[in-house]
Amino acid sequence: MSQLLYRLGLFAARRAWAVILVWTAILGIAVGAAATAGGSFTTAMTIEGVPAQKTIDKLAENFPDASRGVGQVIFHTANGKAFTEAEKQAIRDVLAKVGTMNAVSETINPFDAQSALNDQRDELNQAPDDIAAAQAKIDKGRADVADGRVALIDGANEIAANVSKLVSAEKELKAGEAALLSNETNLLGFQAHLTAEIAELEAYGDAAPAEQLAALRAQLAEVNAGLQQVAAGKAEITAGKDEIARAWWLIESGRRDIASGTAELDAAETALDEGQAELDTQAAKIAPAQSLIAAAAEFRVVSSDGATAIGTVLFETPITEVETADRTGVADALTKLNAASDNPNIRVEVSQDLLRSLDSLLGVGEIVGLVVAAVTLFVMLGTLIGAGLPVLAALIGVGISAAITFALSAV
Repeated sequence: MSQLLYRLGLFAARRAWAVILVWTAILGIAVGAAATAGGSFTTAMTIEGVPAQKTIDKLAENFPDASRGVGQVIFHTANGKAFTEAEKQAIRDVLAKVGTMNAVSETINPFDAQSALNDQRDELNQAPDDIAAAQAKIDKGRADVADGRVALIDGANEIAANVSKLVSAEKELKAGEAALLSNETNLLGFQAHLTAEIAELEAYGDAAPAEQLAALRAQLAEVNAGLQQVAAGKAEITAGKDEIARAWWLIESGRRDIASGTAELDAAETALDEGQAELDTQAAKIAPAQSLIAAAAEFRVVSSDGATAIGTVLFETPITEVETADRTGVADALTKLNAASDNPNIRVEVSQDLLRSLDSLLGVGEIVGLVVAAVTLFVMLGTLIGAGLPVLAALIGVGISAAITFALSAV
């Protein structure tokens, strides 16, 4: 390898101008191809097939918002005091205007975002008390359901006792009715017998024995009185049957009420179970949310003194794919507030994401690097020619490779 390099160097030294012309021609051809191929500068890079690129593509597909470009802008007051309402409105207006510009998806107003963040913190701070109050209501509801079930059991027991009493009363009433009917039958038969005997004696006229006739008539009167008592007993039996029927109706009504009450208590218990499950879910969510809020306790988009605010510009595509003209247009629209005569107290600083340009290969950083390299080589070699040749060779090599790469980017 050393001999090969020696022969190559010796050849270049002996035919220096020819080698220089060749390299110049190669550089010219590469630059010409780059100038005519129609390529463009971008920091967006894709390597199809590799796991990292697949992950990036999957994120962009499923979470498009996460892949959007972001640019930030800092607003602050020149006098160090809190923004006035007029100044806040001016910031809202310029962000709203930027939100309508090309390539911009939306903008986030820092004052609205801070207000929403404060509201969320207040809600999370209030959440434990709300959950405790909801739990107390659920516990009271369960106690009420338990009391209701006890009352229904007592009612069912009372109905069962009344049913037993009613069955006994119904048996007694039927036995009394049977005895009353038997007595009525006997009295009717005796009445018929007495009536026949009296009629037979009365047939003798004045010759009929008066004492016997009087005795028969007295017995008949007693029988008739007994029949009247039987009729009164029948009326009482009928009234008893009506009372028993009404009692049975009340028992059935009570049973229906118990069934309805049981269904209502079951529904109430189901609702309480669902409420408890939802409450447990909310309680489980609160702990992580509170931890997150606690970790971000110092995070603000508007400073505590109200004199500084951070706005956000969201682009439709990743920041590396946003055209430079669109980014600088956004930056220019925002920085116009610095020169606004109606709000001279507002100062605007935009992030480098909005200012950085990739329109050329040569920038301040590259120039500084070349100067540092040249000075370092001069100090080490002690001659301008010795320091300049490596730098010149490097520039030619980088120029050729960069031009070829730029030309191929249009393919």
